[in-house]
Amino acid sequence: LGLIGSGSLLICCRPAHCGELIRRLQDRSIAVAGIGRVLGAGTGVEAFYDSEPVQWKRFKVDEITRLF
Repeated sequence: LGLIGSGSLLICCRPAHCGELIRRLQDRSIAVAGIGRVLGAGTGVEAFYDSEPVQWKRFKVDEITRLF
């Protein structure tokens, strides 16, 4: 969904460890933000912006595929 071309990385971790993971990344000057949570099986993934649910962006073409 456009992540390869933008240089972003999604990390999924257990809720109990999110605070520690974010703190460690920030301590190393790595920009990090919580963007969603994984729900129960079959319910999908939600995304949030400023605590409000948002739809995942869709990209017609990934920047990597333009090379080919």
